[in-house]
Amino acid sequence: NASTSGPLRDNFTYLPICLPKNVRIVASCQTGSDTHKILERRGHDSCDPVAVGEMSEHEAEQLLVSSLRDIPGIFVGAESDKPSPSHIAITEEVLASILAIEASTDGGYLQFVIETIRGFKECPFGSGYGTTLSTTGVMPLQSLIANMPKTLADACEQLLDQVEKICGLTFARKAISLLLTSRWGLLDVEIGGLLARNDKASQSRQMQRKEQVSGDQLRRLFRLLRPVLKKDPSVSIQRAAAITNGVNSTPICVSGLERIHFIENRVFRQIAKARYLSTQELENATHQLLAHYYHAQFLVPCGVFQGGSSQQHPLLPKAVKESVYHLVKGGMWKALQEWAVNLSFVCCTYELGLGYQVLRELVRAFNTLSESSPDVCGVSNADKRVMLERLKEYVYFVKNHNINLVQFPHMAHQIAITNPPGTFLHRDAEAFFKATDTYQPHFRAAPKSLNKTHQDAITSCSFAPSGMRFATCSDDRVVKIFSVSGDLVHNINLSASRLKKVIYSRTSRYVMAIAEDRTVFVYDASSSNLVCKFHGHNSPVHGLAFSCRGRFVVTGSEDRTMKIWDTETGRLTISVPHAAYTHASSASGGVNAIIPHSSDEYQFLVSCDKKIIGWKLNLARDACEQTLCINAHNTLPLGSIHVARSDSIVLGVCGGDMASPEPTTHTEAGVKAWSVPTGRCLMNFALPCGKKSYTPVSGILSPDERYLAVSYSDGSIVVYKPPYNAATDESGDASEPILVPVHAHFSAFTNHPVARVADMCFSHDSSMVAATGNLRQLKVYAIPSKEGEYAPLQQPTVSEYLLEHQMTCVAWNENPQEDTPEIIAGDVTGRLHSLFLVR
Repeated sequence: NASTSGPLRDNFTYLPICLPKNVRIVASCQTGSDTHKILERRGHDSCDPVAVGEMSEHEAEQLLVSSLRDIPGIFVGAESDKPSPSHIAITEEVLASILAIEASTDGGYLQFVIETIRGFKECPFGSGYGTTLSTTGVMPLQSLIANMPKTLADACEQLLDQVEKICGLTFARKAISLLLTSRWGLLDVEIGGLLARNDKASQSRQMQRKEQVSGDQLRRLFRLLRPVLKKDPSVSIQRAAAITNGVNSTPICVSGLERIHFIENRVFRQIAKARYLSTQELENATHQLLAHYYHAQFLVPCGVFQGGSSQQHPLLPKAVKESVYHLVKGGMWKALQEWAVNLSFVCCTYELGLGYQVLRELVRAFNTLSESSPDVCGVSNADKRVMLERLKEYVYFVKNHNINLVQFPHMAHQIAITNPPGTFLHRDAEAFFKATDTYQPHFRAAPKSLNKTHQDAITSCSFAPSGMRFATCSDDRVVKIFSVSGDLVHNINLSASRLKKVIYSRTSRYVMAIAEDRTVFVYDASSSNLVCKFHGHNSPVHGLAFSCRGRFVVTGSEDRTMKIWDTETGRLTISVPHAAYTHASSASGGVNAIIPHSSDEYQFLVSCDKKIIGWKLNLARDACEQTLCINAHNTLPLGSIHVARSDSIVLGVCGGDMASPEPTTHTEAGVKAWSVPTGRCLMNFALPCGKKSYTPVSGILSPDERYLAVSYSDGSIVVYKPPYNAATDESGDASEPILVPVHAHFSAFTNHPVARVADMCFSHDSSMVAATGNLRQLKVYAIPSKEGEYAPLQQPTVSEYLLEHQMTCVAWNENPQEDTPEIIAGDVTGRLHSLFLVR
């Protein structure tokens, strides 16, 4: 296809940038066409242009004339009659003499002719072939053409001789060897840095000082090599980065990225390789020089071996890819194991978007090493077996976890540590976590974890307050009780509908589950026998709680009623309507949270719409007496409530609309605290900086009541430290509500496609908070000891765990036992993950 004017449109975006080793897509196009230019821009990892056959005489003439016309100051054919004192005329006779040469139908030879004429125009007194000429007349140019070698091979030989004569044998050998050994060419900054390094063969006492390579030397070298270099070497910084990296790069002002040099002429490559890289030792030495250069200049300074790249450089992606290639080609097997076959390197490659390219290099390394004899590869049979086993583990690790590593490259170490103990991956990950200055906490799955315990999604999980057991329920209508070590103790299958929530009584005696059809089941936690079963609500049940000693079960529903049931008999004790406490038009006017009193069996706090109501059961009168009514918020419904300080303070989180993360306009604080005896507002909790348009969704209180964690509709988590003592004095409540500042602000799932916090829980010592979102991540944050220790949303994640499927629930054991998992999490496939947080 012919070239057209205007910007180029890439119609080949559907083609992958990299293909497997045994897959090739072959396409034909005209040299210089739009298609040719577009495919060239994709980089050498994607396209390798190959000339197909020799040209006809007519095609050779067209290429010669068009190329000469692109050179300023040269006129071809009829244009040569135009008078000009500085022009060079290429007459029909000159063209005929060039095309009369037998090798003129070879594109490589024509390039020699074109560059010879270009050199004659730029420097008429030094044509490039040792002939002194003048600028007048046509005969000097004809003599120049006549003195040219008649074959491409002779022209390449003569060019090498000239480079050695002008630049020096040592300089020419080293520079051309580097260009031949590099796969995709070298930039100015690379060739300059490489020529300034001493290879192992020249490390004598007299040559310890680095050789200084001037810009004039490089310009002279590349001017001489123009006939064999890739055409159009002048590129912008961004395009140079794209060509060398194979990916789109952000332009960075680094000198030496303006020109890329790649020897394209295949005949010249063969002749130069036979002259300068005639033995395997010489070729290995050049590969080793390139590997050491990329390692010292880019990989180490950019922090590749510290768990990922800490700073970016336009050449870092190329250094990552090429270092593995040159390590293998140079036979540096021990260096390969140390530099490339480690988790930090894998983490960096995926952060740069080069995971698949490096996977291909590791596969090539494994195949090369397995096919090499110990004499050739320079390692013993025992070391070779260990290296192959390590390479094999890493190849399959990258292959099997490619999707996870692409999405979460920073979690490479956490993913690797889930491998069985004793494997190279597990040992490398463990060594990384231990090698940090402050031991980095990380998750470790329990031996019996990752088993599919349910046939459908796990909807809820809960630890017994004793810490000895935990229970799960699922959409498969089954409740299961496990020992804390992960052994299945009871399997209860009595529900006809999907189960949505499971909780323990405070005494750990009972387990209660609520079904989708609003049926409530109470089981004996020790024997798994059904204690009672009741159904009395007309709408979905949201509030569910045992009384402090388990005598009663209290349920609250969207039908705006609270019902109290006898646990042992399942008899309905009393039903309390709440329609008077809600607005008829309110969509969330039901009872959505119930908090039992910590010591009184008959007292409960209920959140209903925008109010908090206190109730006390009076069995003698067969009635519930109202003890408290707090108007919590004027515009937002309550999402969750918690009590603290021996039930004297109630903390309420307003909002509660997790399904609608859109900003809402409100001026009133979304989180407040009130006095239970008087009902007065004691504390207003400040909104996080810059989040005034977002509403709180839900909250949890830490086991020691020091912290309140609140999730917001933008996917972030805010931790407050309520000042209980300052909110009350000796005479009673403070006169004005205290404004509680933000203690810590965690980004959590703010930047996710659907920003939401699905579930939260505190650690048993209240030092950490764990959260799940809409994806497969479990994130754990450490609560700072001081307020404002970190900037908002800049609090580092302590640890992360990645599930294969979306996480549905999480629970943290508030009374952990020694050498037992302290965190459990369920996913949508029915798998239960029992996790240790190694600190």
